[in-house]
Amino acid sequence: MNAILASSEAATKIPKARAVDMKLEVAVIPVADIDRAKNFYYDLGWRVDA
Repeated sequence: MNAILASSEAATKIPKARAVDMKLEVAVIPVADIDRAKNFYYDLGWRVDA
């Protein structure tokens, strides 16, 4: 194996991603207007029934 081939193979290797544990599933966000907040988060595509 020559030096060009060795450096080419090293450059094309893709590092493996590490697994990440989910630590946060729910966050409580205080709001003044419940209906307005629900509509806002619903429009973002978030679940509002949980």
